[in-house]
Amino acid sequence: MLIQIDGRAKALLAALEGARDWVAVMVAQDAALFMRRQSPAVHRLKERLLRGDEWRPESGGALIGRGDLFMIVDPPRPEQALECWREALQRQPASGRSAYGRIVRTLAQTAGRQRRGSSCSASASGSRTAWPGSTTACAPS
Repeated sequence: MLIQIDGRAKALLAALEGARDWVAVMVAQDAALFMRRQSPAVHRLKERLLRGDEWRPESGGALIGRGDLFMIVDPPRPEQALECWREALQRQPASGRSAYGRIVRTLAQTAGRQRRGSSCSASASGSRTAWPGSTTACAPS
């Protein structure tokens, strides 16, 4: 479902972002593309993402969508999602409208898992923090 981001679609956009059945696979300044999480197309996107041969533009919105996909693979990969959202902010600061809420929710979730005793592991870059400058010691494995 392609949604034009404007004042009229604000409620629909918020509902889709909060719905468990939908995932944003691409976000732009003026539009967002949502797909059903259990659709064959999203399944193929997740497979390509995990194989490392998924291609998309290196825009902020495309990186936000890639981060969202990392959060719905099994098991979720919050470290990679956070890296995508951080890169989106660096490339396109206006993507903060979409990225900041995702970052905060993910850091809160990973911090909650750590308090419940999940183990720590280094990310692909060797860093043991979930977000540069965060007080989170490490992300769950």
